[in-house]
Amino acid sequence: MNKNFLSDDTEEKVILRIPKGLSENEIKSYIAENITSLYPAMDLIVDDHDDRANLDDVVIKEIHLSESDVDIEYDVEFSAYHGCKDQNYADSDQREINGDRTESELIFKKFIAPQKRTTFEEF
Repeated sequence: MNKNFLSDDTEEKVILRIPKGLSENEIKSYIAENITSLYPAMDLIVDDHDDRANLDDVVIKEIHLSESDVDIEYDVEFSAYHGCKDQNYADSDQREINGDRTESELIFKKFIAPQKRTTFEEF
């Protein structure tokens, strides 16, 4: 299932180098241990749910490896405090990134946040 979405050399890439000689399970552990290296490729935006939301954690749920692809399913956990109502709010959102796999690297497109939409644009 080769997505080949990284064929355009003008796109910024996020690369995680994988040490040689690791088993599939060791590669998955290595990815989980070094997940912060992939943050630039991940959608970590949480304020679209709530303007006061803050990212609390990124939790890896599943890592799928094939010969030429990698898929990482993750949850972003976030919370917000609304002082005037004295309310805390916490939630999570499921997300996924897909990349290409070579013998020694995992290659992802750098995440580019979409522009925020406003009702002003509708008029």
